[in-house]
Amino acid sequence: MHSLLHLNYLCDYSSFILFLDGGAATGGEQPSAFPPKCKFFSWLATQNRLWTADRLGKQGWRNQKVCPLCRTIDESVLHLLAKCRVTKRIWTEIQRWAHTDLQMDK
Repeated sequence: MHSLLHLNYLCDYSSFILFLDGGAATGGEQPSAFPPKCKFFSWLATQNRLWTADRLGKQGWRNQKVCPLCRTIDESVLHLLAKCRVTKRIWTEIQRWAHTDLQMDK
């Protein structure tokens, strides 16, 4: 739930920027190693294994179900990291700050 908000904490500054710009700052080369906690978080997200409300519900845990950021749609990994209107605003600001285009709507 707070993972996106702590992305800058989880990844060191240089790896975070290289991740955002796809390696453009290094001539297209990706860094050889991201911090392990970034790799682990990414792996959990791609495997849909983050403890979001939809997964908690499937395990029988009581929860709010609704996204705590927008409070309109049920929380899931995809919604929390890419589809939520609040998350989209956060990504827009990160893109503006990093002078890059993540092309998340494509």
